[in-house]
Amino acid sequence: MAKSLNYDFDKVHLKRGVYIPQAHAVFNIEQDIIRRSLVEVFLGKKTIPINIVNQVDNGKTTQLRCPDKKDI
Repeated sequence: MAKSLNYDFDKVHLKRGVYIPQAHAVFNIEQDIIRRSLVEVFLGKKTIPINIVNQVDNGKTTQLRCPDKKDI
């Protein structure tokens, strides 16, 4: 196709990824953000926020609680 449109691209130039669709670029950026964030969590530099809400069990509302250290 490049030859028929008079573009001067060689195979090496094309294989090095001169062009990638925007969706692929966004996917790669998001994947990198997720990877970096997980590394920070595993290293203890970042925490994962957790929100505990009421749970309905058989029409009865109960309050969820975090166990005390002695319960663990």
